[in-house]
Amino acid sequence: MEQVNPIKRKINLEGNLNTRDIGGYPVSKNERIRWGKLVRADSMDQLTSNDQQQLLAYGVKCIIDIRDPFELEKSPNVFSGDTDLHYVNIPILGDPQVSEALGKASDLTAKYVVTLELCQPQIRSILETFIKSADGCTIIHCSAGKDRTGLLIALLLAAVGVSKDIILEDYAISEIYLAPKIEHWLSGAKTEAAKQNILANMTSSPEVLEGALTHLDQQYGGVLQYLERIGIAQQQIHSISSKLVEHIPE
Repeated sequence: MEQVNPIKRKINLEGNLNTRDIGGYPVSKNERIRWGKLVRADSMDQLTSNDQQQLLAYGVKCIIDIRDPFELEKSPNVFSGDTDLHYVNIPILGDPQVSEALGKASDLTAKYVVTLELCQPQIRSILETFIKSADGCTIIHCSAGKDRTGLLIALLLAAVGVSKDIILEDYAISEIYLAPKIEHWLSGAKTEAAKQNILANMTSSPEVLEGALTHLDQQYGGVLQYLERIGIAQQQIHSISSKLVEHIPE
């Protein structure tokens, strides 16, 4: 499907691998996600001056960094002190209870379920920040741009009516973009167990996210009901739709 073409939507930067626009995805027969409104990305600590200028020229007005404090300390976002846009850090994980639960999770899907269940105030805050962001483009990013970011993007796309199949295809693109980094890590792994751990945690197989979305279907009745339960009002859903959805010109 053309709208899911990973080459078309990638923003080619020197300093990271997994930055892409989620525009163009169909919402209904006559509606689609706007281009240039929401970008998902991996860590932004190695962006070059050219990268930064490219993103500013792209229209980026807000960056929501959802990494934990230790990640920021080690790899600060290059835009964290920039006055040309609004940068905000909203850590989605990091709470000791969450860390303990993640450590006990049996697989990546289980980790996503832990995040959805134990990080609801943070998820609400991230979504509310997106709703209030200035007109222009917003970037949501974590470290790999795959797991934490993937969950937030899935919730936003589902909230405005993008189909589950499209959401899963978008999620799967991360593994394509991150392939050079995955190969580098695998080449440095000293044991078979280490290699299996990398493969288990760096996959973006559609089945991984599908399991988390199925959890929301079973426990809440779907993404919209989940968002309502965590405190996102119907009017806020309308605001998300107004920011993201456009009519397709005839």
